[in-house]
Formats: sequence, C-alpha cells, structure tokens
Amino acid sequence: MVDAVTYRRLGHWAVFLSLVVLTIFLQLMPLHLGRDDIPAPDLISQICFVWVLRRPEYIPVWLIALAGFCADILLMGPPGLGAIALIVGTEFLRRRSYVVSEQPFVVEWALVAAVLLGTTLFQWFAMAALAAPHPPLGEALVPLAVTVVTYPFVMVFNAYGLGIRQASPAEKDAEARI
Repeated sequence: MVDAVTYRRLGHWAVFLSLVVLTIFLQLMPLHLGRDDIPAPDLISQICFVWVLRRPEYIPVWLIALAGFCADILLMGPPGLGAIALIVGTEFLRRRSYVVSEQPFVVEWALVAAVLLGTTLFQWFAMAALAAPHPPLGEALVPLAVTVVTYPFVMVFNAYGLGIRQASPAEKDAEARI
C-alpha cells in the first residue's frame, strides 16, 4: 500500500505537470490575446522557479527536464537547449532556496531575474556559436523583461491559488524526520 507521503508527492507532480501542459497548450492555441509588440512571458520557467524556491522537494530534476524538453519540442525551439537552461537555472536556485526563504521577496525576485538573464544569454550564445538562426540580442532580452516583470503574479498565483508556500520550520522538521 502507498503511504500518505507518496500520495502527496505524486499529487504535486501531477499539479506541476498539469500547469506545464496547460501552459504549452495555451501557447499553441491560435489566440490573439494581446499586443503584437509585447511577447508572452516564459511561464514554464516562472512556474519551475517558484516551485523550486518555495518547495524544492516537490519537483525533482527529471520532472523539470521532462517539462523543459517537451516544451522545446512542442513549441518548436531548439531541442534540449531550453531544457538544459531550465535545469541549470532551477538547480542553481534549488541550492539557494533555503537562504532565499529567509530573505524578503525583492531578493528572490532579483535572484530570479539574474538567473533568467543567465539562461537567456546562455541560449543566445549557444545558438550563435552553432550558427543557428536567432534574434538579435536586444530582441532576445525583451521576453526576458516581460518574464521578470510578471514573476510576482505567477508567485502569488502559486502561493495563494495552489498553496505552494515556503515551508515553516515545523514542516521542515517533520520532513527531515521522514
């Protein structure tokens, strides 16, 4: 029989994958919801970063890799490049999640912005080095700015809509005993 911890873990994985699938589905829909000059934010990165910073134990690296690779394939990006950048960014944040949890939100936001900048530059330089078609650097940074500006909204949705909040000291102690 499966214990409650395993059920809870599988439930979090299902919610995370549902968010990723819904995000990819909405990006593939031929909807025109906004202006043409403002790109959509990278919601998959935002969701991964919020979950990894709030509850790093909820999503393992293989689940992030699966989400990133599926997004690369379905959204017609370079296969694996976005997934690698997402893995590096989330693992960087995962290692700092306990330090960030004790800081104000502005510190978290700045750290996420720096990681997003790093992953964007990594992808741009990798595509440039491989002579793959890529936009000029200035155009590649516009979606980054939109993603950074909308990060607090994604964090609020995950925290208050889905209950993905930072663990209290009592919850951390209980999880350490399991």
